Amino acid sequence: MAELARYIRIYDPAPEDDTVNKRAAAITAAVTQLRKNNGVADLVGLGAATARTFEDRAAPEPLCSTLAAAIKKQASAFVSDGRELEIAVLSIVAVIELLEGSESASNVSTKDVIGAALWSALSYQQPVDHPQLEELRQHLQKICSERSLKRAEVARNRIKPSSIPAPTEGDVAQQVKSLTAATEVISALQSNAALDREEIDVLWWALGGRSPITGRPYESLASAARGVVRGVELGIQLRRLPASAHRSLALSGVAETESLTLAAVVEQLAAVREVLCDRVPARSVIAANPIVFPLLTAVLDGKATEGGPVKAVDEWCARALLEAGLASLCENPAPRL
Repeated sequence: MAELARYIRIYDPAPEDDTVNKRAAAITAAVTQLRKNNGVADLVGLGAATARTFEDRAAPEPLCSTLAAAIKKQASAFVSDGRELEIAVLSIVAVIELLEGSESASNVSTKDVIGAALWSALSYQQPVDHPQLEELRQHLQKICSERSLKRAEVARNRIKPSSIPAPTEGDVAQQVKSLTAATEVISALQSNAALDREEIDVLWWALGGRSPITGRPYESLASAARGVVRGVELGIQLRRLPASAHRSLALSGVAETESLTLAAVVEQLAAVREVLCDRVPARSVIAANPIVFPLLTAVLDGKATEGGPVKAVDEWCARALLEAGLASLCENPAPRL
């Protein structure tokens, strides 16, 4: 929280030490509350709410009430009315604080889901016209993209099972110790097996040369449709977040072409959209968080608002991979979230 005084200057040009210290304490308390979010729907929703905070310059629920209550405990005279920007900034800083810290190397964590959701939302979002707030937005986007790619690699490391001490007849404590160790070994083997299965599934897909979803050769699809189909197909097979190698693999079948709007991409997908929709996972989570899943939302709806960002085909492919990979985790969460 070393940058807190700098962020407070977004809404207060000359903060006092006491104010900074009280807001730091409030953020710590708020982070404790935010960590109680469980289930992938709530975690993606938290990421979506944080992203909307930049657009609205006001934190939506549950961020707003969580931060306002935390501040109120530190400063009894605090009134939230007219302090929307302050609550928004502190909410964003609280989420940054939430994303920091160590976590299990072998499982997908709650932070992974929040970080990936934010990366997806912020990388599609238009810059905001408040220079300092935009700087904070870019900082958060960088944090989320870098941690997501790093975690995608680390979470695929295989676990070396530990040894199981032999149980001793009549020694209950030793038997409990052996059972605990055996449970840990089984968990490690299950995690390793899931990652092995992922690699085999991805290998078969990469060698196939034909779209398993559409049943058509990739070359028969329009360029943007091909990129989105490949991204979705690869994303739904992953057991962890997409890594850089998966992005390269998805892009290996996509030629460089002109840049397109989302509406143009959906138009190219018309011939295969129905079969593609049948394979999109976690539709309820997607429907509730379109800011996190703009591409999949448009695919499922069959339409997109005209205008919007213009992206090259490889960017749409990479976005399809990220959104589908996150949606797959939401439907089949490997971790104990």
